[in-house]
Amino acid sequence: MKIRQNQPNRYLILLSIVTLVVMIQSCSESENTQIQTLAAQAEQTGLAAVKTEAAHLRETAQAQIATKAADVFATLVASQIRDAIIRRANSWVVAQVPYNQEDTHDDYRTDCSGFVSYAWQLQENGHPVSPDTVALGQYWTIDISFKELQSGDIVNNEKSGDYGHVVIFSRWLDDSHSKFEAYEENWSMGKAIISTLTLIVLDNGQYIIEEFELYTAAKGPYYAQKSKTVP
Repeated sequence: MKIRQNQPNRYLILLSIVTLVVMIQSCSESENTQIQTLAAQAEQTGLAAVKTEAAHLRETAQAQIATKAADVFATLVASQIRDAIIRRANSWVVAQVPYNQEDTHDDYRTDCSGFVSYAWQLQENGHPVSPDTVALGQYWTIDISFKELQSGDIVNNEKSGDYGHVVIFSRWLDDSHSKFEAYEENWSMGKAIISTLTLIVLDNGQYIIEEFELYTAAKGPYYAQKSKTVP
């Protein structure tokens, strides 16, 4: 245990007490009384230091326990939210919900960003909302690094209209963190699907998805983002 520098050195206090006791043997009665008083004060000072240090350690331990408990709770909540996101996304895949920018399903628009909006259960004033990829990236998300991606996060191209696209990250499929599994409303397949995508980092540090570079629309760059509702 490290003793804080501003705390009295307990060994020096004890040594002082011993020294005072030895001095008592060669002093007068009045001097003995004075020295004993000083010895008692030194001992009390030492006890006070011990009590202060104990109180500090107890408070520190309690703070650490509280912090750890809060971290564990936040992790549990985040895990539950992420699991729910993937379950909702998979429900559209199972139902083969058709891709349609003009239609809705479960009160959310049935395109790529509407799909994310449903999985994330985005609402305003208690009502479902389906922002496009631009608004999704600017108002509903927190930017993260690609190495921080976890289940339920998104990989988002924030361009507008047909040139934007967003998918829900599920898991990495290789150790190099280039191939990953994703849920998406895919315009070329015409429905909600689970896809295998390949992430490529360019020389300028931007990211693209190899499979989408084949199309005129939905080219990169893509950004890693998480929902503001996930701790």
